[in-house]
Amino acid sequence: MFSWIYKSALGIGLFVFVVSSLAILSAQAIGFRIDKNFSLVRTGIISVINLDSEVKVFLDNRRTGTFSEAAGGSIVIKNVLPGTHSLLVSKEGYWPWIKEVKVQKKETSTAYPFFILKNTNGIVILKEDEEYTSIKESIESEVLPEKGNKLISASGTHVIWVEENTIMAEWLGEEDALPFYFCSYTECTRTVEVLASLTAIRNLTFYKEREDVLIFSSQNGLFAIEIDAQGIQNFQHIYKGAASPDFSIYDDQTLSVYDAGSLFLLLL
Repeated sequence: MFSWIYKSALGIGLFVFVVSSLAILSAQAIGFRIDKNFSLVRTGIISVINLDSEVKVFLDNRRTGTFSEAAGGSIVIKNVLPGTHSLLVSKEGYWPWIKEVKVQKKETSTAYPFFILKNTNGIVILKEDEEYTSIKESIESEVLPEKGNKLISASGTHVIWVEENTIMAEWLGEEDALPFYFCSYTECTRTVEVLASLTAIRNLTFYKEREDVLIFSSQNGLFAIEIDAQGIQNFQHIYKGAASPDFSIYDDQTLSVYDAGSLFLLLL
């Protein structure tokens, strides 16, 4: 008698488990999940772009996502519960990129990480080198973009400058195409303050082909900073110098740097 009841209960329990599991999987397939209150809620998506196959992505401290080269080098994380989530993107040998991402139901939140080598490599340019003079003059001719001579991006949609030792950025494109990094959680504006520095800023330009990441020099270092200040604003160290290094763009992957009498090319 008890054996029959036990087996019946076990069978019913197994049936309920299977049905529940199938229901949950079906719900996830159409964009729903069970939240902490056991309510069925519509989920959102996080798309992490500008990646390669060596990158690891962690959402709320758990590794997630599958890299897709076909999707332009991205990782798409589906069925993310609405709310604020911690996103960490790492690549061996590079500084980690961390961001708090706000997810809304039925919408896709996009993350644009950038990667700076922890130990940058350089090539020393000696005075005997035929490029020495032209590279040094290129650095010396750099003019800090200020309010009267703002630096315009390659697409013509972004301008950056330094005003009272504060890095500023402005959107020149159409209002309805305003990038998310010109928005806070409460409002969007065409002009944003990127960084208010306590020390003098000597150089400022765009990082590689990005228009949302900037490179600047201050004190004895070179740094990269993103315009996006929502959640965590990523600020990464490129180079620590002996004195007050200045730089110019050598090519898409390289900076020309002059520091304490030494001239070299710094690989980004």
